[in-house]
Amino acid sequence: MDKRTEISNAIQKFLEQNSLVEKFSPDTHRAHSVDLKRFEKFFSENFSGKISDITAANWMKFCSEISRNLKPSSASRAHSTHRSFFSFLDDKFGEKKFTALEFPRIRKARKLPEVLSYDEVEQVLQATGTLGDLLEFLYDTGCRISEACQVLWKDIDSKNSTVKIKGKGRKFRVVPLAPILLKKILKRPENGDFVFPSLRDANKPMNPRVVRRLLKSYSQKIKLRKHIHPHLFRHSVATHLLDEGADLRFIQELLGHKSLTTTQKYLSVSKQKLMEVFDRSHPRA
Repeated sequence: MDKRTEISNAIQKFLEQNSLVEKFSPDTHRAHSVDLKRFEKFFSENFSGKISDITAANWMKFCSEISRNLKPSSASRAHSTHRSFFSFLDDKFGEKKFTALEFPRIRKARKLPEVLSYDEVEQVLQATGTLGDLLEFLYDTGCRISEACQVLWKDIDSKNSTVKIKGKGRKFRVVPLAPILLKKILKRPENGDFVFPSLRDANKPMNPRVVRRLLKSYSQKIKLRKHIHPHLFRHSVATHLLDEGADLRFIQELLGHKSLTTTQKYLSVSKQKLMEVFDRSHPRA
């Protein structure tokens, strides 16, 4: 006898549709699974697990639990998943019952992204081998680690010094390659399709989790005080480009941001740095 609830069955069909039709990235699919597993658990433990349990009153009880147990950013992401799931339910039942449910307003604490200083970048980029090449790639291109690991040799255009990056939503963007980075890439052995292959299997891409582990070990080795993670290079290159006068639209294209609003957070980082330099250097400060 199938012990799955109506809600869990609906979630399974929703996730299958995402994989087959929407073609979300593995990370997005994983996030949806986590968010909806929490949703299903709440309605199964507190109610009967039926679709009819998703009433306005019960939904607000669940939202209250979300706000108590998750950080604002995680709660916001979860509610984005819930909106997609409710839209799926409405399409399935041919009504606008679920998308009519109200969502609480989540106030996110504004937290500026941490960045590396120019000296710290130079220090970290002293790494050699595959890790060194990959870190140079992350800093020069502003790529996400998941994007960098998926780069194929056929994506590299050495004649025009560019690389084609497959970003979120399966959208591609062309990013310029600095001469020092292109030189490093062309020196790498072409074992398989991936520029940065797995250390165990050349036919597979390097696993982002392995990169994070190697980077953590390396930062401890060079005794860097900051917690170094791959995304820190993305934050750093965006901020450094702004410091050097790069146009915000260029940085948006480089990073593959859908909205300029996402890119604008780096303006605040540069302003903060300006104030720090002013306080430290200005004779009247």
